[in-house]
Amino acid sequence: MKKRTFFMAIFMAGILFFSCDKGVDNEMPPGENPSVITPTNEVLRNFEIIFPDIEDVLWSINTTYYVADFVKNKKSISAWFKIRGDWVLTKSDLNKEELNQFIRNTFSNSKYSRWQVNKVSLLEREGFSDLFIINTNKNNRYASIYYATNGTQVRINNGANYTDTPIEVPSDVMRAINHYFQDPDILDLWGDITQTIKVAVLENDQFKLLILDEEFDFLYMITSIEAEDVPEVIMKKFKASRYGKYVVNDIREMKNDIGVSYLFYFDDEEENNNVATVSESTDYIVLLKY
Repeated sequence: MKKRTFFMAIFMAGILFFSCDKGVDNEMPPGENPSVITPTNEVLRNFEIIFPDIEDVLWSINTTYYVADFVKNKKSISAWFKIRGDWVLTKSDLNKEELNQFIRNTFSNSKYSRWQVNKVSLLEREGFSDLFIINTNKNNRYASIYYATNGTQVRINNGANYTDTPIEVPSDVMRAINHYFQDPDILDLWGDITQTIKVAVLENDQFKLLILDEEFDFLYMITSIEAEDVPEVIMKKFKASRYGKYVVNDIREMKNDIGVSYLFYFDDEEENNNVATVSESTDYIVLLKY
């Protein structure tokens, strides 16, 4: 019950980090005036080490973190610190031209290349590999697409109002990561309304998504694969279905304790995101919109 309450609390709050520390790190100094923020000496010292020669800084408090907002080289930057001074997150504005060729290729081959690009950012977090974010919109529809350095699309956040926050990985989740992967690059960690925990990693440059239930037990492992790696019987089923006419953006293999299924990601005529699930054990195809 405690784990369920814990999981739903972070989801309903819209905060995609897990708080593990129970000590003084999670308590703000008493008597802090929210209109005049003075960070701890440890925070100021580490800020000056990481970001030297920055003088004009706006400090604020977000949940249990000090946040420094400032401009460097005409680009807006936000840096997050724990009370004891530990750096945990930096989000920096980028020009679209600063994205590497892998990310530009993936983006240009997606429907979002036809949307308006509002903002491009670099997200750096303690314990995680870098993510690059492209914020887009079209006809009052908003999407933030997250990419790994190798161009892999990690996930999509639909909606205009979203704040990236630090992630503190629970020990149970870290044990699962160490059990199922060997020396992975951890990309992201989030929960959703289905009460599942999703861990995105690159293992030997291959994208994998570990899905755990609310008790941190294994549910699925999803792995990106190429079309030529899909069994012929699976590909024939998809091509023969009413979804076979669509251009497939990505294919992923999904394994669980029951067996193996294949996920075909595509966009329909209204540019909705769809995923068709195909398996050898059944004749029907399950379609989900996301």
